[in-house]
Amino acid sequence: MTKELNGTKIATNCAAPGAVATETFFSTLEEELVKECINDSPLLRLREPKDIAAVIGFLMSNDGEWVNGQVVPVNGGA
Repeated sequence: MTKELNGTKIATNCAAPGAVATETFFSTLEEELVKECINDSPLLRLREPKDIAAVIGFLMSNDGEWVNGQVVPVNGGA
């Protein structure tokens, strides 16, 4: 898709966040699994929507124009 959009100034990237602390996340997992997700993270916390939004904001900005055709892990190093 990246090559197909060549010359359109449209970048094709994907943010791959993993577990994000949202209402839906907490309502679908048992407490023990939530704790496991937290303990598996090097930062010892779940990602928050604002963490993902910051990366997406960068990708959409002029500063991110040279990033194209990438899957960007937004997982705190997990």
